[in-house]
Amino acid sequence: QPSLHLEWQKDNGENYICSAIRTNYSKISPLTISSIAKQAGLETDVVDMKIRDQDIIQPYKEFRYGDGTMVASRKGVPFEKLESKIKDADILSFSVNPTQWVNISLDLVKYAKSINPNIIIITGGTDVLTRYEYYLSKGIDFVILGEGELSGKQLFENVLCGKNDFSQIPNIAYIDNGQIKR
Repeated sequence: QPSLHLEWQKDNGENYICSAIRTNYSKISPLTISSIAKQAGLETDVVDMKIRDQDIIQPYKEFRYGDGTMVASRKGVPFEKLESKIKDADILSFSVNPTQWVNISLDLVKYAKSINPNIIIITGGTDVLTRYEYYLSKGIDFVILGEGELSGKQLFENVLCGKNDFSQIPNIAYIDNGQIKR
């Protein structure tokens, strides 16, 4: 998902950037996810939406903050640039580590499901670990709880083979017949 970009536009005309600076190197989680998926027999394509197109800033929400307005924007690859990849994908998997990525991540889920209703969305990360029920309620199909090297491979293999029984896979959460399973 793209980076979060926050700009505080004060009523007196001053503007302040309030978001963290994103470094220009890929984080380990997308590469790990890709490696695990390949071990399970899947073809993968890694897209770091934060590194590419950093000059593209898309405002998506504004709110009053002190004596000004905070403008929240997505910075990086716009979702629309990935439309053909998402349409052709069976699985979309990503990590949500800091809590501030939640809204952007859920926007990506909503967009992906709108253009490919059958796409299976798998996520993990530190924020998801403690709030997996919330993520599942927002359209995520599977949440990996903790390290995903073992459970991620098993999950990818089950999805690839069309299996519907995920009860033997450790450290995942999902919804089955309206109930959250863990």
